[in-house]
Amino acid sequence: MPQEVQASLLRVLQEKEIYRIGDTKTRKVNARVIAATNKDLKTLVDDGRFRLDLFYRLKVITIELPALRERIEDILDLAPYFLNKICKSAGRVTPDVSDAVYSRLLSYPWPGSIRELENCMESMIAMTDGTVLTEEDIPEEIR
Repeated sequence: MPQEVQASLLRVLQEKEIYRIGDTKTRKVNARVIAATNKDLKTLVDDGRFRLDLFYRLKVITIELPALRERIEDILDLAPYFLNKICKSAGRVTPDVSDAVYSRLLSYPWPGSIRELENCMESMIAMTDGTVLTEEDIPEEIR
């Protein structure tokens, strides 16, 4: 986030006021900020690339969410969840999943984390006509 934007955000959090685009007067706001990042903000602060005052203003509650590759066993819950969600929105019957598919999914490093898993499930549903997902249904880059 550019330093100018950081200063603007800090001002909004401090004063609880905003300017609408094209407006000349401030408006009071009552809002909470939920921020997420995959960066180490403390390191960015130390490097002078993130404002220390904004860092402490945002750092009220910190929740560490490890990447999927660090909690690979979650795939056993996430894959069926995504399959059900995708099939429900598509009006399709949720297929069964072969053990070989789970084996492949558990051995993949998931650099794209949960979003990549969800996209994988969506691809598998889009590409299959069967009632059981097999290894052939797994996208090639994951297979």
